Amino acid sequence: MKDETIQEVSQLFQKVLTVVPSENPKELYADHVKIRQVLEKISAEQDKFVPNKDRASKLPAFLEWAKNNNIKFDNSEIKESDKGFSLIAKEDIPEKGNAVEVPRSAILTSDSSKINKGLRELFLNDQLVQSVENCSLVLLLAHEYLDPKSHWTPYLDILPGELLSPLTMTNEQLLSLKPSNAFILAMQFFRCIARHYVYFFLMTHARESARLLPKLSSDAIKKTLFTSKNFSFDLYVWCTAIVTSRVNRIPNLVQIGNQTTTSPSLIPIMDFANFEFIGDAAAAQSEVFYSIPHKKVQLLLHRNVKAGTEILIPIGNKSNRDCFLYSGFVPLEDSPVDIYELRLGFPQKTEQWKLTAAQRMGVLNSKEMAATFVIHLSTFYSHQLEFSAFWNFAKLFVAKTANDFNTEANIKQAREYLLKRFTLYLEGYKTLPKSEPKDASSLEKYIWRLKRSEQKNLEAMVAYFEKSVEEIIKSNGTTFPEIQENSTSAQETPTAPTATPTTSDT
Repeated sequence: MKDETIQEVSQLFQKVLTVVPSENPKELYADHVKIRQVLEKISAEQDKFVPNKDRASKLPAFLEWAKNNNIKFDNSEIKESDKGFSLIAKEDIPEKGNAVEVPRSAILTSDSSKINKGLRELFLNDQLVQSVENCSLVLLLAHEYLDPKSHWTPYLDILPGELLSPLTMTNEQLLSLKPSNAFILAMQFFRCIARHYVYFFLMTHARESARLLPKLSSDAIKKTLFTSKNFSFDLYVWCTAIVTSRVNRIPNLVQIGNQTTTSPSLIPIMDFANFEFIGDAAAAQSEVFYSIPHKKVQLLLHRNVKAGTEILIPIGNKSNRDCFLYSGFVPLEDSPVDIYELRLGFPQKTEQWKLTAAQRMGVLNSKEMAATFVIHLSTFYSHQLEFSAFWNFAKLFVAKTANDFNTEANIKQAREYLLKRFTLYLEGYKTLPKSEPKDASSLEKYIWRLKRSEQKNLEAMVAYFEKSVEEIIKSNGTTFPEIQENSTSAQETPTAPTATPTTSDT
């Protein structure tokens, strides 16, 4: 690796990747371009990462491997579908039946006894690995991929070679996400993963160049297969995308005191089950259950499944945005757990009483001027406005004194403020096609679905705040009479409104 490349990577790590990123989208994008340029320089001097793309040809060997490792799936089979691969019932499976059963020994997890000694030491001693939820599993997956003798090779070969992810998108594709907030979140995600990668890359290179490292990290990295030639960003991205889209958490074998801890894991066969989008987890078709006494994971069915029917697992609380960012797709159907994130903030010269009131009410964190409010439509409609954090923020934003907070005049102004904001955001989607483009790529279709779901949420919020002032006042709940102008004592020592909303409506 050229010295000038290493120097540039080090400067990127110190001056960009470890610095708090700007909230300005233009500055964030400028950083993103710079990060990609340096990563491409590293890749140009490394072995090219080429994952297996012919999954179908590897399926027989994988199924044989699964049986040899005591994975039980007699009631189900893996078939190609428009989703790639799907888990299908071979015969009728009754309610409370078992579709798949995987022993712990066949689960790829950082808590496994089979992992590399150097990796184990790294997992125990490195602060970054310990502080980032899935980092250990990403490194383990990368290490197993580089090991020609890996026990997991048949499983690795069947994993998708091509993944849609913000980590693999070009700059032009990334820009096409605008005006969705996913544009900013995708850049932040890329920046985060780039920081992790560069951290481990520099550690690996320092080992090879005999530079001093903290003893524990140095000893650990020396015992792995990672080199500055084979540890590429493309490999790290592929492993990250696999983990974020397929990860489950299972209880650790070794517990700390009475506390139950878990490890991220990949569960062969079971991870071929696609997601079911359902708002009520109790009504889901299946459940991933870990049996501690038997040390195995079971895919238990809560409904009868007919032969030839796809076996699904619940999506949980993943919004369309999270599906796109971390799982590389957006569902065709409307998601009952979808959300809209509304970013609101005070100007720099805002009176201190407003900031104090916002913090006491829980709509702002300490020392922050802005917040992101999560709007879940079904939850929003089932509660009065007074319990919505973004509504209380709006009332504080337009209020002149603390005594104005729940007056009818202030409620009217807050309504107008939010109506203008939602209308303005909705205007950004006016060029979005009315229907999904038929001849577009999968990525383009997913981006359209993401934007369309956001557009629908915005349309719903505009319609809500276009309701009569009387309805908005009624939904606000408590209202106070306006204070006369000659009553100045409240303005001199205002009292913060008493309310306890959170920054989320979910």
